[in-house]
Amino acid sequence: MSRKFLLGFITILLLAVAVPAPAQFAGRPNMLSFEEGEEGWLLAFYGKDLDNWVPRGEANWTVVDGEIRVSDGERSLLMTDEDYPDFELKVDFLADRGANSGVFFRVNAEGGGELYELNIAPPDHRFPTGSLLRVNLEGAEPSFGIAEVYKDAGELDDWRTFHLIVEGGFIEVRLDGQKILEVDDPDPLETGRIALQHNQGAIAFRNVKVRRLSW
Repeated sequence: MSRKFLLGFITILLLAVAVPAPAQFAGRPNMLSFEEGEEGWLLAFYGKDLDNWVPRGEANWTVVDGEIRVSDGERSLLMTDEDYPDFELKVDFLADRGANSGVFFRVNAEGGGELYELNIAPPDHRFPTGSLLRVNLEGAEPSFGIAEVYKDAGELDDWRTFHLIVEGGFIEVRLDGQKILEVDDPDPLETGRIALQHNQGAIAFRNVKVRRLSW
């Protein structure tokens, strides 16, 4: 084998190691796969800062190692800076034991009033992880609350994934790839922000991806 050929072969090997293939990129947190890009998915969180997010309430929202983290403070929302009427959302979350949090949607710009809540809570909670509620943050009882979800899964010490589909009053929730509930609200809230909630305990979020189904 000539020296020139050997050097060329080594160069090809080094490039193969140094430049990851698209599939390798797709497996990293806070990145879109080629297929997701083709389907119109966008990153709502790039893994570096909280640009395009607006906090409501005093809590220690921060970005660490490509994750949105919160552990202390008052009840608080971290909201997108634009409205999403109809959309799909994917988001990973990692909750400490006993943590109470959630993913809110169709939230008004002030972070109050009526909204939908996809709950993250312990299995003994009235509305455990995966439950869907329409709530009024001014203190009224929920318009509805559905808790027919993952009753035997308990709390996991690993990342989990919500996949939410919202079109008009139709709402479908998938947890860890499994469809767990579907509801059609006859008098739906029409539009609003998407928000991450801090209520109690530590929680982290990553891979926040949104696909608009209407404007």
